[in-house]
This record gives sequence, C-alpha cells and structure tokens, in this order.
Amino acid sequence: MPSFSPLAGLYGKRKEKIELTADDRTIKQQRQSRKERDHMKFAEELNQFYHDLSFYELEVINRGAAQPHINHNSLLYLNLIAYREECTASYLARMLNISNGAVTLKINELIRQGLVQREQSISDRRMYYLQLTEKAEKRYRLFEQEITVFAGEVEKRFSSAEVEAFCRVTKVFSQVCSNEARNAG
Repeated sequence: MPSFSPLAGLYGKRKEKIELTADDRTIKQQRQSRKERDHMKFAEELNQFYHDLSFYELEVINRGAAQPHINHNSLLYLNLIAYREECTASYLARMLNISNGAVTLKINELIRQGLVQREQSISDRRMYYLQLTEKAEKRYRLFEQEITVFAGEVEKRFSSAEVEAFCRVTKVFSQVCSNEARNAG
C-alpha cells in the first residue's frame, strides 16, 4: 500500500513504502551477523593480545633475575609506579579501587624486595612519592629493549600503512580506556 511522504506535496510525487522480502531480511541479518562476528573477533584478538603481552612482560621482567620473582599483581603496581611521575599510595588505591591499607601492605612488600622506594616530597614533607629502585629500573630497561627488538621483527612483516593503522587503533583504544577510567572514577 503506498504511503505519502510529508514532502510529496512539494515535489508532487508519491513515496512508495518499501517492504522487505524474506530474502532481503536474510541478507540484512547476514550482514548484521557478520558485523557482530567481526566485532567479537576484534574483541577476542584484542583481549588475546593484551593477555600475551602481559605474560611476555612478566616473563622478561623475571628472566635471569635472582630473587625476588615478580608476580602479576606486583607487576601491576610496578607499571603504575613506573609510568606515573610523583606516584603516591593514594593514587594507586584510587586507580586499583582498593583501600589505602591494602596498597600500603603491597608497597611495603615491594620495598622489602628492593623494587620500590619512597621519597619524601620537598614541597610537602607529609607526602611521599613512590619510585622504582635501580634494580627494578634495570629490569624495565631489559623489557623495553626486548620489546623494541620484538616490535621491529613484527613490523618487518607489515607495510607502513598497516603499521600506521595499528598505531592509530592502539592510540584510539588507549584513549577510550583512559576516558572510561576517568568517567568511572
């Protein structure tokens, strides 16, 4: 049955209502299904990439090191401290959504292991900043050297355009994650 567009009077034409056939609906469902599968595949690949990289980092950080052996939980703290200037225990508690007391316990453990040190603020003597020790810095430098070599090997397998596209995707992903973290807090 024909339906009339509100603009039909302006142009003097009727707008026919388009009905989808069963075949058209099937094609639409297949396209939607393909999009959903592609989305799921992307999410799965991204999750696997994060998982693999996290455990690779853990393996490299611990490679050839005498005690202490760094576990995944400790590595999370060390990463937050390493990449945050003027890192405080309260910042860690906020980022990890845990109590200050829980952070203090973990920080004290990392200090005993010789991986973290506290440094008193010059401007506010009540404030202490957390820093990696030279021992922990050395382990991070080893990881950064390995990841540079690793990235170079992977980069050889792709065109410049593909590498640039990957960089754009990871940058957008980081921005979305950062925005989500800020909005959640």
